[in-house]
Order: sequence, then structure tokens, then C-alpha cells
Amino acid sequence: MELENARAELRTSWAKAEGELVTARAELAAMKVPASATPLADRLGLEGWHVDVTAAALASLAASSLAAFLLALAAHGWAARPTPVVMADAPTVEIEATPTPAPARDATKEADRYAGSMFRPRRTGRVKIADIRQAYRGWCRERGLDPLPDPEIGSALNTLFASVGLRRHGEGADAVIVGMEWSHHAPLLTDADATIQ
Repeated sequence: MELENARAELRTSWAKAEGELVTARAELAAMKVPASATPLADRLGLEGWHVDVTAAALASLAASSLAAFLLALAAHGWAARPTPVVMADAPTVEIEATPTPAPARDATKEADRYAGSMFRPRRTGRVKIADIRQAYRGWCRERGLDPLPDPEIGSALNTLFASVGLRRHGEGADAVIVGMEWSHHAPLLTDADATIQ
């Protein structure tokens, strides 16, 4: 009797489980496929991460471009212009804006710009130190600048040359910097330049 009861209970459980399985399969078949997390990539036939990487690269480019624009705008400064002041029933009065003083020049940055435009590396190259000073003065004239004092620009150039492994050879008027030569952009030294002190 107990055996029959156990068998009947098993058949009931089995029938109940089969009913639940049929119901679950019907619910699964009725479910819609979830929308894609990357519909644009799917439509273009790409992997989703390709679109993400492209978007990140474009955002980075936009931010860098904006930063470069703002730096260029800031570097040019603002010119002092008269500002008109209008009062009711009164003539226009021009108030002169006070000009901003020119920023102090950084000898280190100027030495870097000068050397970058005038020299190129060459293991066996030699450039006379006296010629470097003369060429610096001509370089400043071309840019409408007053040359920095020799000790100031000389110290900055010396530090720059040492930092890139160039060395001084000789003393006095015969001293040279070894390991570089004049670039193709450097102007030729003329006798007129040689007379400038």
C-alpha cells in the first residue's frame, strides 16, 4: 500500500513538473529578444567597442583642439584700445586703456627656440661660440627683439647644450661646441654681423 501511495505521489509530481516545463517553454518562446546595447554598431556591422573607441578618440581630438585654440588665443594677448564712454546728453569721451607691460622673456625658452631653429646634431660638427653669439643677435633682429644680455642667454644655452650631451672644446676665441652644426635655416654670418658687439 505504501508503495502504491509513493508511486502515485511520484506520478503526480512528475505530471506537475512536466506542466511547469511546458509553461516555462511557452513563456520563453513568447519573450522578445532584448534590444541591442549597441544598435549603431549593429546596423553598421561593427563590434560595439569600435564605436566606443572612435567616440573616445574624437572627443579627445576635440578637447585637444579646443585647448590649442585657447592657448594660441591667450598667447596673443589683447591690445589696449580706447574705450568709448557714452553718457546721456554728453559728448562721447574716450578713456585710454593703460597698456600692459611686455611679459618678461624666459632665457631658457628663448635659448631652446634659438637653438632649435639654428642648429642640428652632428657627431663631428663644431660651431664656434663667438659665431653663436653673433648669430643670436641676428636671429633677434629678424624677430624684432632686443637680444638678451650675453651672460643670460649664454648661461641658458650652456645649460641646454649640456642637457643634450654637447660639450665645449677649447678656450677663448677658439672655443667651440662639439656635436652640432648650423642648420640649413641658419643665416650665413657676414662681416657686418662680425662687427656687431
